Amino acid sequence: MSDFQMDTEKVRSAADTVHQLSANMSKFKLKKAGSSTDCGDSAVNSALKYFTLMYGAHAGAAQRWLDKTSGALRDTAQATRSEEHTSELQSH
Repeated sequence: MSDFQMDTEKVRSAADTVHQLSANMSKFKLKKAGSSTDCGDSAVNSALKYFTLMYGAHAGAAQRWLDKTSGALRDTAQATRSEEHTSELQSH
């Protein structure tokens, strides 16, 4: 048996944090950066256009990944808690 012990409260907290990140992504919507956007610098303008394009292309996938990760962390915390409870019952 391993000496590793998982802190279920930290895992649950991580699940909540990841879930909140996912929820907040839907509030952060980027529109296409047009050529009329004045950033004061063409390099900044190009970088913003590229970021906007990539965010738009991958935001949905990132949000789905965050949702799945949050769910997996919750399942892990629940399983760990159940295992701890079973161990306590067996020791009595």
